[in-house]
Amino acid sequence: MSIHYLIKYLSLPALTMMILSCKVNKPVAEASKAIPAAVEINKTAEGDTIYLLQISFYSIGAGTDLGAITAVDELIKTSSKRYGAQINCIKKPWGREGEVDYCFLLNELTTDLQPIFIKDAKQATSQSELVRLVENSPSRHKR
Repeated sequence: MSIHYLIKYLSLPALTMMILSCKVNKPVAEASKAIPAAVEINKTAEGDTIYLLQISFYSIGAGTDLGAITAVDELIKTSSKRYGAQINCIKKPWGREGEVDYCFLLNELTTDLQPIFIKDAKQATSQSELVRLVENSPSRHKR
């Protein structure tokens, strides 16, 4: 094979791949569209979101407690139906054994219903030693 052959027939695919791999700048959806304008999100001085409730499913070498995760998933479904509002949960995976944080702002619930949901979450996870609940705190994991 001659060098002219390589330049002629390999440069075209290489050039095509470089052009196709360029990213197109697309406008990012505004944060105000995701959350109604009337809802104020609490932030720390560093700008981190403060979640009303965080449920952390962790592991000590044998994986997370899938029963507790299932119980919280079921709580989200039943509470959404009971309160007539979709309860939003931000799931932040952070470990190699299925560790995940469920972060809740609970802005979709009234201030009267928020403590009830938190109490129900504590009850749903009370049987597990591999669950940690934290209230009014920024996420430990930034993913």
